[in-house]
Amino acid sequence: MDPLRIYLEAKRWADSVAPPPRYNPLLAGAFGATIAGGVVAIFCWLVGSSHMTGATIVTMILAFALPYFHLRSKDSNNAGAFASVFSILLELERKREAGRPETSAEK
Repeated sequence: MDPLRIYLEAKRWADSVAPPPRYNPLLAGAFGATIAGGVVAIFCWLVGSSHMTGATIVTMILAFALPYFHLRSKDSNNAGAFASVFSILLELERKREAGRPETSAEK
């Protein structure tokens, strides 16, 4: 089996066992912070309060952190599954190659 097939098989297996995140963690966190900050800012504007800066910042930090860390965890799980399967398949291929007798064309 060539290295590309090993890579694709490991990728397919890792994606089925530990699926990668659907969205980029950084972009999802930024989008969450933007939406949450906008909602809090509009609420403060409607109420007429100008003393909600701290609450807005805390809300934006949480709205960024929650999706970011969740999606980053899923990405890490997928990368770990891929690395373990890839190393197992590579080792199996090495053992298979070592057990095969050499032909005159390979010399």
